[in-house]
Amino acid sequence: MMKKEQKIYIAIIITVIVLVGSVLYAARWRVVSVGMENIFDIENIAQIDDCQNVVVLGAQVRSDGSMSKILAERAMAALDLYGAGKACRIIISGDARKEKNYTYDEVTPVKEYLLANGVPEELIIVDGDGYDTFASMRNVHDKFGVDRVVVVTQRFHLPRALYIGHMLGMDVTGFVAYRMPYTHITKKWKDELREWPAAVKAVWQSEIIN
Repeated sequence: MMKKEQKIYIAIIITVIVLVGSVLYAARWRVVSVGMENIFDIENIAQIDDCQNVVVLGAQVRSDGSMSKILAERAMAALDLYGAGKACRIIISGDARKEKNYTYDEVTPVKEYLLANGVPEELIIVDGDGYDTFASMRNVHDKFGVDRVVVVTQRFHLPRALYIGHMLGMDVTGFVAYRMPYTHITKKWKDELREWPAAVKAVWQSEIIN
């Protein structure tokens, strides 16, 4: 027969699992319920209003400073919007830390790509203080005074970005950055699963401490 102490231990573990699961589910539901409206992709790009403020969210860069696949997709999607006449200003917001003996820059490779493909430099704004999605969206709203934006990122990330923008009082539209398929299904699930704890962080930042 199971000892009393073991039963208490198991009950505590089950309670913690249920509580954590409930928090994850509630946060994810909150983010998705607010952030799923007004999402477009390349197939219906014509439905996006012309001459918008386009926000390209940062993502990981490789060790040599070049864009990762996920960041390259966002840069290409921004170029699609510009080519279709939908972008009158492009704000690239990401982590661009420059510390002693260390440089990490998610924004410059995107800017260089856009310049190399015909986007005038005067239309590009760089924000190197976008350390996470909340910081990027808040900087766009507070630092640059922008209230209406088209946010460029992958589909799994868009609900959270749009939710944060909405909670900041912005009129936000999403544009899906996918152009290349996943090479491994595990990568797809990893991207999807990370949005659950990220949703908790977004709700905390947007509705509790903001």
